[in-house]
Amino acid sequence: MWEVIRSCQRVVLTTHINADGDGIGSQTALAHRLQRFGTAPVIVNPTRLPEPYLFLLQGLEAFAISQRAGREALDSADLVVVQRLGDKPVVVVDHHPPTDRSLGDPAVRDPSASSTGELVYEMLDLEAEPLSRQEADGLYVAIATDTGSFRFSNTSVRAHEIAARLLESGVQPEAMYPRLYGQLTARGLALLRTALENLEQDPDYRIAWVTIRQADVERHGARAADLDGVVEYPRRMKGIEVAFVLRELGPAQTKVSLRSTGRVDVNAVARELGGGGHVRAAGAVLSLPVGEAADATLEALRRVMDPLED
Repeated sequence: MWEVIRSCQRVVLTTHINADGDGIGSQTALAHRLQRFGTAPVIVNPTRLPEPYLFLLQGLEAFAISQRAGREALDSADLVVVQRLGDKPVVVVDHHPPTDRSLGDPAVRDPSASSTGELVYEMLDLEAEPLSRQEADGLYVAIATDTGSFRFSNTSVRAHEIAARLLESGVQPEAMYPRLYGQLTARGLALLRTALENLEQDPDYRIAWVTIRQADVERHGARAADLDGVVEYPRRMKGIEVAFVLRELGPAQTKVSLRSTGRVDVNAVARELGGGGHVRAAGAVLSLPVGEAADATLEALRRVMDPLED
């Protein structure tokens, strides 16, 4: 697969809406590698990159920040590499379980992988050319963020082995931590306080959730990155099996982020709601007002969970 990508001269790298550390880290690692080999990579994403990941763009020559620039890059590309378009050849690199809407071949897919970053690492011909520091940083961000800093169930022996190789390539975990997790803002903390004031629990099931309304986001001047990690607070409550966050995107559009602490497959629930993800971390965007989205999510969860005993 790497030879297919490398054989092209103009490559567009893109990922899903509201890109996370895995998507951005994988993109930038590939971009740095392609640039070293004389290919012209352009990163084109549907939404703005969160601030904590901007340092990964250092040294890259092409990043499309406008819709027009993105369209021009796609029009002139020989190949599109996408995680999770038209008349261009497309290579898919993804560690999510495939869905009915998944793009086809050629593809590198392995749901058992810890992250897309792990798949990108395995793709690269490291015998021909060792990792650069920038490539290693991108891959480390991808693996570390998607495993919850090596805490989640997708953390594998292989993930740790690759992380060790990345440290040998120059990654500095102590310097990486404040970049990824040490950038809490006053606006983010204010939004978190408001969100936790709205925390609710199902009286009959081990479910907890918080609601973030658009008016609160605007009132605190919060950005997408300020919402990262909010779902972990209800998830960490004692006795809770599933937690979720409802984010109001508009009068009739709500984003649902689901997290499971163990037995419940939230990927199956998210698929029922029109989304997807992993067994213990998934999400969907519902064309419903936030209150109706809460009801739909609870109804779907209750069908696959056991009620509390009296």
